Amino acid sequence: LNEEAAAGDVAAAAVSFGEVWKFALPAQRTMLCNTLLKAYANAGDFVNAATWYEEMLRQGVRTNTKTFGKLTEAAAKAGNLPEAERWISCMQGDRVTFNTVIDACAKAGDPASAVAWLGKMQEAGITPDEISFNTAINSFAGLGQVAEAMAWLQRMSVAKLRPTTSSYNAVLHSCARGSQVGQAVTVLGEMRQSMLDPDRTSLGSVLDSCAKSSDWAAAFGWLRAMHASGTMLPGAREHNTVLNALAKASHVDSAQQLLDDMRQKMMVDRVSYTSLVEAYTRAGHEQAAVQCMAHMADAKLQCDQVFFNTAINGFASRGDAVNAGRWLVKMAEEQVPSTTASYNGVLKACAAARDPTAALAWLGKMAAPQSGIVPNLISYNTVANACARAGDVQKVRAVMASMAQASVRADVVTWTACLAACGNARPIPVDDVCEAFR
Repeated sequence: LNEEAAAGDVAAAAVSFGEVWKFALPAQRTMLCNTLLKAYANAGDFVNAATWYEEMLRQGVRTNTKTFGKLTEAAAKAGNLPEAERWISCMQGDRVTFNTVIDACAKAGDPASAVAWLGKMQEAGITPDEISFNTAINSFAGLGQVAEAMAWLQRMSVAKLRPTTSSYNAVLHSCARGSQVGQAVTVLGEMRQSMLDPDRTSLGSVLDSCAKSSDWAAAFGWLRAMHASGTMLPGAREHNTVLNALAKASHVDSAQQLLDDMRQKMMVDRVSYTSLVEAYTRAGHEQAAVQCMAHMADAKLQCDQVFFNTAINGFASRGDAVNAGRWLVKMAEEQVPSTTASYNGVLKACAAARDPTAALAWLGKMAAPQSGIVPNLISYNTVANACARAGDVQKVRAVMASMAQASVRADVVTWTACLAACGNARPIPVDDVCEAFR
């Protein structure tokens, strides 16, 4: 029963409880009921936990601090903070219970409540531990609030608790989410000053910060530093991070060299080849992209939707509508199902190429029943904008008519495209402008 409860397996625990309850002595009844309550708590099933508590009262089973602790935990894990507060007020809460509520606040993306509960914990005469502070740090870090996460890291030190590697890694992860390279390097320095050795996760977050801020040179530098350490050799994940940064910067030669180095040291995966094809297509190297597919086949890796969509969007970034369309066709030839995003990539390429005729043609293919794809708001707006650039008011209106027929409601982007078409037309159709604005 206890093993099932620990796993949060409510159904199995209920069966075991029924078998054991038949032979339970009066002194064992509270313990057994609390164990089933534990199953509900671990499953985050507050509704049934509360129902079970009512059943305990109905049958005259004595409740204790553990009963209310499990009810608090069930409510906290279910994200029902008002109920958690109500149940914790019925007991002399312990550190584990308070930490459970603080963790629930953090996971609900509510750092203010997490901090408030940490304060209530101290008011109850319970000293917060490393888990309490790390949870508060995580609550801010998870929202990318680096300054607040750092402030709680400092409060942890003031409370005579030594921040752990996990504490710093939470802040570094927050820096990565916000592309804050300088802040990440500062945090890493403070980590070392605290006599803590950064681990692979720490350096990986710094790499992510560099990649997300498009600082491929810095990302390369950190990759070399990991190699030089001799103790934390970077794996495929770290190499792929740098490869992705190089691809987005269209540094084809460096990306190719890095992939060649990876082949000599480790198994190259689909993610690596997808980043390389992005570099090729952004640079307009269509033949190299085809060769990339061949290398994948040699490595027994199948091109998937992400690979083809990445290639299509790479060409779209250059306004290369011909190759974007060609790779959508190639996708079908390789028997990889296309998606709405696949077609939208081609439409984006047509719009960038200022080719409304091609955009309308691809929209027609997309909407055809045999494609199995349904155009969405982005699809229609992309084509409407392509027509607007050409000042073709009638074509924009035709797109809007197709939207209405497909029950896709025009938004402010659509209507702005209509106005832009009027503005780009020569002569400007004043009556159409007024009508569209109304």
